[in-house]
Amino acid sequence: MATLGASSASPVTDTPPSLAGDPKLRWQEATIAAIATDTPRVKSFLFAPAEPIPFRAGQHVDVRLTAPDGYQVERSYSIASAPERTDGIELAIERLDDGE
Repeated sequence: MATLGASSASPVTDTPPSLAGDPKLRWQEATIAAIATDTPRVKSFLFAPAEPIPFRAGQHVDVRLTAPDGYQVERSYSIASAPERTDGIELAIERLDDGE
């Protein structure tokens, strides 16, 4: 289980109407619905949040993972899927040799 927080790289005036009036978006849980291997070092993860997260091209989400022992890690990822996609948010993530 992951927790997603949508963020915007766009000015507030470009915020979709569904986000207007919600200056601080909330965190929500998401499950990983699919994983695809793009290259030996890159995988695409399809996150299915509990509620749709509207976004525009160029935006990113913050992903927070919590281990069973309570350790948390948070990273920001650019959204790889098109805003029109309705089954979730796709993130392409590269494995780094010295990463967590």
